[in-house]
Amino acid sequence: MEAMQNLIMSPGNLFRAVFKATKKNITGTPTYVVGFSTWKQYLRKYFPQRNLHFLAKNISKQEFESVWRKKILSQSKSEIFIWGLKAPDFILNFAKENDKKIFFVEDGFVRSVGLGAQKTPPMSLTMDSKTPYFDAREASDLELLLGSYNFSADTALMKRADSAIQQLLANGISKYNNSEKIDIEKFYGTKKQKRILVIGQVEDDASIQLGCNTKLCNNDLVRIAAKENPGAQILYKPHPDILSGNRPLQSNPGDVKSICSIIESDIPLSQSFHLVDHVYTITSLAGFEALLRGIKVTTLGCPFYSGWGLTDDRQANPRRTRTLKANELFAGAYILYAKYFDVDNGGSSALESVMDKISEEATSARKVGDNTLTSALLTLSNSNVRTPLAIASPTKKKPTVPTVKPAVKPAVKPPTNETLPTWFNSRPGIELKTAITDGKPVFLYIPWIAGHGDTLVEKLTNKESYNLAPLDFIIGLDTPGVRQDVLKFTRSNPALYRKMLINRIVPLRRHIAGVIFTFDWSPVMRLVASICEELQIPRVLIPHESVFVDREKYYWDITSKASTPVADIVLGWGGMQKEIFTERGYPVEHFRSVGAPKFDTHKNYQAQLTREQFCRLFGLQPKMKIILFASQPLDSQLDKKTALTSQRLAINDLLDAAALNNAQLLVRLPPNKEDILGASLRSIINNSSTSSIDDGKCYLVSPEEAIYHADIITSINSTMLFEGLLMGRPALSLKYVHFDQVWEHAGIPAANNASELNAQLPSMLLGEWSPSSEGMAWAAQMFGVGEFDGKASERIRAELATIASNNKTVALRPSALERLFNKQPIDVMAIPSSATAIRATQRYMQAMLQARTCVLTVGPQFNKQEATSVDIFFQWGITETTGKKNQRALAKELGRPIVYIEDGFIRSLDIGLSKEPGLSIILDDTTAYYDATRISRLQRLLESGPVLSEDQLTRSRKAIEKIVENRVSKYNHAPDVKLNIGVPGRKKILVIDQRYGDQSVASGLGSDMAFDQMLRDVFRNHADCDIIIKQHPDAIKGGKSSYFSNEKLAFSHYMDNVHPILFDVNPFSLFDLVDEVYAMTSGMGFEALMAGKTVHCYGVPFYAGWGQTQDQQSVSSRTRVRSLEEIFHFAYIESSRYFHPVRNEVVEVEDVVDYIVSLRDFRN
Repeated sequence: MEAMQNLIMSPGNLFRAVFKATKKNITGTPTYVVGFSTWKQYLRKYFPQRNLHFLAKNISKQEFESVWRKKILSQSKSEIFIWGLKAPDFILNFAKENDKKIFFVEDGFVRSVGLGAQKTPPMSLTMDSKTPYFDAREASDLELLLGSYNFSADTALMKRADSAIQQLLANGISKYNNSEKIDIEKFYGTKKQKRILVIGQVEDDASIQLGCNTKLCNNDLVRIAAKENPGAQILYKPHPDILSGNRPLQSNPGDVKSICSIIESDIPLSQSFHLVDHVYTITSLAGFEALLRGIKVTTLGCPFYSGWGLTDDRQANPRRTRTLKANELFAGAYILYAKYFDVDNGGSSALESVMDKISEEATSARKVGDNTLTSALLTLSNSNVRTPLAIASPTKKKPTVPTVKPAVKPAVKPPTNETLPTWFNSRPGIELKTAITDGKPVFLYIPWIAGHGDTLVEKLTNKESYNLAPLDFIIGLDTPGVRQDVLKFTRSNPALYRKMLINRIVPLRRHIAGVIFTFDWSPVMRLVASICEELQIPRVLIPHESVFVDREKYYWDITSKASTPVADIVLGWGGMQKEIFTERGYPVEHFRSVGAPKFDTHKNYQAQLTREQFCRLFGLQPKMKIILFASQPLDSQLDKKTALTSQRLAINDLLDAAALNNAQLLVRLPPNKEDILGASLRSIINNSSTSSIDDGKCYLVSPEEAIYHADIITSINSTMLFEGLLMGRPALSLKYVHFDQVWEHAGIPAANNASELNAQLPSMLLGEWSPSSEGMAWAAQMFGVGEFDGKASERIRAELATIASNNKTVALRPSALERLFNKQPIDVMAIPSSATAIRATQRYMQAMLQARTCVLTVGPQFNKQEATSVDIFFQWGITETTGKKNQRALAKELGRPIVYIEDGFIRSLDIGLSKEPGLSIILDDTTAYYDATRISRLQRLLESGPVLSEDQLTRSRKAIEKIVENRVSKYNHAPDVKLNIGVPGRKKILVIDQRYGDQSVASGLGSDMAFDQMLRDVFRNHADCDIIIKQHPDAIKGGKSSYFSNEKLAFSHYMDNVHPILFDVNPFSLFDLVDEVYAMTSGMGFEALMAGKTVHCYGVPFYAGWGQTQDQQSVSSRTRVRSLEEIFHFAYIESSRYFHPVRNEVVEVEDVVDYIVSLRDFRN
């Protein structure tokens, strides 16, 4: 009650008390941090009196319940920090049910010089006990403060606020302050009309999602500003994270370039307000900074500063009934609410001090960098002056070792020792011959389904700039059964199919500007695309597929599971395809939204037939209503039985409904010519005077003509439902099978059964239904370019013409191998591992490789059909097995690479014999990294790779320090104890054992004799030293024998200075004791180097031969001197991959070290 009175009487004092208590804390307050990225460890420095526990960012409910729940409940004073609202519901519910205090933490309003995406620590934070300050759905602490504080009574606060505002404005301080100041007058030009500034945001940011109750994008904001201010100068400033390339853009600024000028350079926000009359924003903080400058502000969402009488609000907030001044808002938000920190020592700071610090850092940064920005670096794009769009600066490509692509040898004749299918056409037809002899660039397309491909080709024809010609390698494609035969042959004999394609494509290579695909997930097309990649022929995907019944099975092959485009450029419909493809790993920069060509003809469509002529073709009555049912070949997303049953049931119900409503039914069959009806249903329709069929084998009319004359469009989920809306016809989805109906978002209703069908159909036939503007707006974003302007084909023709003229060379996508080593996703991988291994020791392998699908190429379940779309074949190690041998043969037939995997250098807590999944792997495309008999990728990097930057060297140095300080090794199960071995003060030598028969010994030029020689040399050269012999962990646990077996070490019982270590112990416990280390090829030798020890190598491990070890053998191919940090970088960072089980994501080496430490501490 007292706290409530304080809040009412003097909320400022209460907030100060709260924040003072937060700062002071109770020593060791257990605080559980949720939703924070791992780099935000600055919290430990900012809150030294809290005992912070970082939970995995993507923690599962099971992990929370098993690891954290009991621990949090056991501490009565425990609290929870949540970044934004990035906490799963089960944690929020847990906190509420158990009365655990929560602080929602966010960056403050004056954050830093650098961007958050660049991992720059913030100088200010906000901490809210109710909800993040930008969540307009409920009242935050900030909203309560602004709604109740007596600002007029606190003269000292307001005087401070006025002074701070002056400081902020005079120094151009904003939330981010990394942009170089410019001559804004020269940049903007002379002001000749009203000037409107539109502030762009990161569109998937939580401040929009939680602060705006209408789905809006930046382009919507621009269009509204332009519409409301005719004749004004519209300036559009994208968000800094978009300009820097740190966050992907969601809507393309180029789509609104005709109605605004785009500020494509990262200029300071403070300068962007120059002579601006009006600012438009959704929820951006920039709107408040405009208010401080006296500029009119329109907000489409509900940011913290709207609703107080200062802004033009398009989203009301009934909770905010008070009128405030701008300086009062500033005092409440920037002074009373936000917390400030000294990033150097973590101590508390004040707003004024933080602004001084930012000014100093920004000035210093300008002195270090260029003093001026030339006009070449500044771009203001507008509708009158056409300049190249420069939204994101190109990032420097990571140096990589060139990969050698397998050479493709032109085959003069098809192979004669294999039976070619009768449908294979080995010679080009007249259309293709004519195209390649015409002299113009040629785009090939692959005929497949005439109803799709032929229609598209007609729309894309541009004889002035290029020719379109079929890659006509299939004879009689439309003959019944041929298409199915091609599919079966491709899956069962992909190697021969590939040879057939090479035979046809190689002679055409120099004539081809590119190959156009309408889909490339099927092996029929995937193998064509693969050959194009080998021959460096651009691949252009213009997707025909649009909607789905199962999102996961959209653009998906049922056998090979291929689901991500491999094309070099996708000319896609709009936001939905872009969203799905990019979330599967397709690079956003290779996707361009152009709209759907199939929708072009719907705009202002002119009928080819009269109503009477149309009805006469199908035997229907002109005066009766027509129900059109668009059937689909749904078996790619549903099993065939379900696809057929659901559609047949829907058609039967439509026949009954048509009879009840004095209407007629026209069933349009799929363009792939499949008979979805069956003899019985077909007979019923044909024998009825009020129903008819338009057969895909030979359509009587186009889909547009059928829609035009129909009175309602029905289907399970066909695109024709939406095409009906575009042509002003009502549409009804017959949801006779459960699925996520995409068209529901467009406002198309659904009927789940006959009862619902009969309830909805009558009013729709009477024209009493119309689509919603919201639904159409959603569809325009998802399936168009913000509108359906009928110009998609025109945009595609322009893209193709530009490619053909070489004015814009298509940026070929990196090969799958290059993507792998650049740490980018791949679609389908294969490996000859057992299901048991995948579930156990290799559980995290697929995730580390960022592969969507993993095909196991051994075991009775494997079918060669599954491997037709494999991007890369992997094998574990170089020890030969039948499975590996067979897979290499298959990879060679398909022209795909082999990559070798080995356990990484920080593998797990326990040893491999425990079956504990490995947390890291190391990759090589030549041989195993430890193989000194061949030149591995790792050796190529060390010998011929780039000189590392100072940042890379610093990172390696810090990572090494982290590993050594935390005493993390390959295996981390052994106790870390202080050992007392030998005579104090006497020099000590460590000799490292290895598992007997270990492939790394033989491949690293080691042997039994070499181990014996190593022992002899140690005894001879260090007779006066304590000699410590560390037996291998696998031998200690009894799983396998080692080179220094118990029998071999029996002699040590009779020598006072020889000390076998026949027990598990942390390697660093031994490094603490010894001065020098002797190793054959063991990775422990490199750990000793990191610990600062002299290391003698008797084999040739990956770290030998680079000037850091005392080597008994030499390899002539290793001539370059590399530092410890360089070896670490190429081995531990460049070639390795890591996984964090709790966060369930791919991470870096530093993160795995932290995880091992936390897990080790927890278990101890």
